[in-house]
Amino acid sequence: MVRRLPAGDSNLPAPTATDTFADIPDERKRAIRDEVMQDYFERMAAVKKQLDAMTVAQREMFNRSLAENLALVVKGDAANE
Repeated sequence: MVRRLPAGDSNLPAPTATDTFADIPDERKRAIRDEVMQDYFERMAAVKKQLDAMTVAQREMFNRSLAENLALVVKGDAANE
């Protein structure tokens, strides 16, 4: 689940064009990575649960659609190089 800041004013400093990930302290970087990975694994588990609930025909259709979409993405990336 993606965590968002509440709407409205916040006390966070505004980022500048020169701010980079390297400017973040190592401890905070690890916390950010851990949070992102946890969100990723939770999302993957949810997708797997949905796939497991599909019939064989639905799963085959999903896999075919996924393969076609990935092929289009790869073609698009190759065309942009």
